[in-house]
This record gives sequence, structure tokens and C-alpha cells, in this order.
Amino acid sequence: YGNFCPLELVPVSLGCGRIVELSASTVAWAKSNADDFLAFVEESCLSICGLPFKKLDKKSEKSYMAARRQLLLTRLADEMDPKVVLELTLLLLVQQTRGLAAWGNNLVGPALKLLASERKMTETVLALLNTLAQSIDSGLEVDSELLRKVKSCGMCKDIAKHSLD
Repeated sequence: YGNFCPLELVPVSLGCGRIVELSASTVAWAKSNADDFLAFVEESCLSICGLPFKKLDKKSEKSYMAARRQLLLTRLADEMDPKVVLELTLLLLVQQTRGLAAWGNNLVGPALKLLASERKMTETVLALLNTLAQSIDSGLEVDSELLRKVKSCGMCKDIAKHSLD
């Protein structure tokens, strides 16, 4: 929510055909207190759309992240498309190293930059990921051995201890 317009009244579309106006003071207050902002959104905005909203507790979050990881692993095990293999591997590695559930389009570049700053990531693994990304971008044929190694990185339990044999 860091990109709010500094107008007196800021229209916020809720994606359900309704617009709520936030005053500049509400926007400033929201920037200073994320928890209060989430409470405001939950009470004022999401109920208008009928969207359920709940902040996850630690136990629910851990359960969600484990289920998400298992789903990504299942998809990665059967995947042969190099682009999808790279994306799934990056999602798994970001979740493993940062504890974040990343998603979206065009995440390869940002995810690679994020992983490059991780102490757990070895230069060899980063080089493999970058090589696959460059091969995909340039439209080159992807070597099956490179694909196998990248998949093994995504499927490993601890990337810091992973061997690429």
C-alpha cells in the first residue's frame, strides 16, 4: 500500500463494482500502522464485497506453506517444459530460503535477484538457474541435464546442503 495517491479523497476499487473513498488522513494513518490498516480493510472494505478475510495464525500459516510446497513439488516432478520448471523451482527456493509464498507473472528476474542475496544459495546453483533463464530467454534448446539439475534444486529439502551430482 505504499503507492497511494496523495489526493484528499482516494477512490479504491474493491474489484466488485464498488468504490470506497479513503481520505488522505486515512492513507497516512495506514502507512504508519499496517496492522490497523488491515483491520480497517477487513472491517470496511472486504465486507462490502462479501470476501472472507482473516489473518493467518502461525499454525495455519505453517500448514498452508507445507501444503503449498507439496503442491509445487508434485507439479515440478512431472514437468518437462523448461520455463515452467524454472518458475516452479524459483517459487520453491524463495519459499525455502525466505519463507515467502511468491506468485505472479514475470517473477524470474526478481526471484533470481532475491535468491542471489541469500547466503544459503551457492554460486553453482545460481549459475544453473541463470543459465536456464538465459537459454529460455534466447530461445535456445535446453539441455536435459541442465533441466534435471535445476529440478533437483527445486526438489531438495535444504538448498544449502544440496549436491548437484
